[in-house]
Amino acid sequence: LTGMAIFAQDNQMVTPMAIKTRFGVKAGVNLSKLRPHDYGTMSPETNLKTSMHAGFLVNIPMGTGGFAIQPEVLYSGQGSKINQPTTVGTVTNNIKYEQDLRYIAVPVMLQWKSSGGFYVETGPEASFLVSAQQEGPGNTETDNKDSFDGFGFSWGAGLGFLSRIGLGIGARYNHEITNALEDDDFTSGGPNDDAPQLQHSVIKIGLFWHFGAGK
Repeated sequence: LTGMAIFAQDNQMVTPMAIKTRFGVKAGVNLSKLRPHDYGTMSPETNLKTSMHAGFLVNIPMGTGGFAIQPEVLYSGQGSKINQPTTVGTVTNNIKYEQDLRYIAVPVMLQWKSSGGFYVETGPEASFLVSAQQEGPGNTETDNKDSFDGFGFSWGAGLGFLSRIGLGIGARYNHEITNALEDDDFTSGGPNDDAPQLQHSVIKIGLFWHFGAGK
């Protein structure tokens, strides 16, 4: 009788939400910045730019140990505020503008969630460039998609909380590994590791919803 009672309590702790695949939606704010490398003395100063992300997710539990795989498809606005020094003769001026980059991002996160609903996650993200636009100097807007690589790869890590009704909040940091710039723009002979590079750093904070979790 004691063994049956313990078994029944264990079964109550493993809720359908913990073992059933869930579809969901998510949306939130992006705080993004482009990290410059190999620019020499003319390296730009970059600052955080605010944008947004939104899309769909699938949470796939891996048994009852709290682990899950979560693929996502997101629209992700990224880029940076940029202060670019330029020298004409002996005079150096700073050109200020914003670089807008819009991607379809496909992260695949490995998550571990506690029985209380708190979780941690990490995993890769592939991103596909949709559009790029330079805003400024002044009131000018220039389409410069050809200056950026159409594919990017980054690694993400985050944490969050999922309630029993399916509403959650999460924060994730993505660190880009590839060069966001199109390498051929800087070297006539093809890609060059010593060419200027820009790489994304993105903080994503938002809400998400698992459909059917409250049933």
